[in-house]
Amino acid sequence: DDTFFAVFQRMAEEKIERVCHTVLKKLNAYHWRKIAGQLIVRCSVGLAKTRPDEPVWDTVIRAAIGLQEAKRAGKNVVRRGPLYIAAAQSRDIRHYFS
Repeated sequence: DDTFFAVFQRMAEEKIERVCHTVLKKLNAYHWRKIAGQLIVRCSVGLAKTRPDEPVWDTVIRAAIGLQEAKRAGKNVVRRGPLYIAAAQSRDIRHYFS
């Protein structure tokens, strides 16, 4: 289970979401079994729009929450993270990634 980050600047949220869905479609359409007979590639995406009033790590955590929701939804899914992190919720980035 690998995790990658992408930061999109100066791009509308709707366009970013379309880009993510396009990536998922291309990953799903690729013939991975040509590389290795048992290879299966899945991708889950969590999104969060930066807010000027929050630390950058809170944005990352909100995206990570979206990622967790996408994984629970069955993989190959794009989910937006919450607009805010609940006061009682951990702000330790290690709690969101394995």
